[in-house]
Amino acid sequence: MLVDYHVHTLGHDAFYVKESEIARYYETALARGVKELGIADHDYYYTYFQPERILAQARRFPELTVRVGIEVDYIPGREAEIRALLEAQPLDFVIGSVHQVDGFSFDEEKDVPKYAAWETTALFRRYFAHVARAAESGLFDIIGHLDLIKIFNFVPAEDMVALAEPALAGIRRAGTCLELNTNGRYKPVHEFYPAQALLARCHEVGIPLTLGSDAHAPEQAGRDIAAAAALARRAGYTAVATFQGRRRTLVPLG
Repeated sequence: MLVDYHVHTLGHDAFYVKESEIARYYETALARGVKELGIADHDYYYTYFQPERILAQARRFPELTVRVGIEVDYIPGREAEIRALLEAQPLDFVIGSVHQVDGFSFDEEKDVPKYAAWETTALFRRYFAHVARAAESGLFDIIGHLDLIKIFNFVPAEDMVALAEPALAGIRRAGTCLELNTNGRYKPVHEFYPAQALLARCHEVGIPLTLGSDAHAPEQAGRDIAAAAALARRAGYTAVATFQGRRRTLVPLG
């Protein structure tokens, strides 16, 4: 089965989504062979999120299973705040993502000049330490875009897989799932998160996998999910994770 568990309907200063646009997300996903779609808007937009409208539109598409989740920016020290937010929401799944390292928003194009303040390998090592802490917090069901730190093609002196090992150990200990995120193909790095070698290592150490497009517009829903499934199979995966009420189920990979 093909799934897309990383779809945004709000963001980039969009605070409201029309019913017709919600329907287009579903139509596009179905056209790309996706059978299960996870809507996960960012925590900082969640005041504007209306899951009842998402689910009402889903009833028009009985051939598509729609789950409601959230993507949370993990910053060390936010744990109590995040826990309170999650306890207040009836969610199917929670993505935990690291977009900042010590106040540096490393995935924002306007902040690329700030990379000059960091030694690249040290930055990558610090990033993966944050990912490990996110997993070990126990707050999240999915760790988002594992090697997002590569987004602008800065290359560390050490091997990426070796640098990521502490994060993989944290994810494995926590029993958390990982996503194969296709959005990196449309960023300067031009490859999925994580890359093939790192994905193969994730499989080797026994980390479960789901798939996500990181869509921010209807035409992006399900984008490259079939290609992600093929990459996952090459890495050794035969199943993908789905979620309901924050319980994970593995289903055969489409």
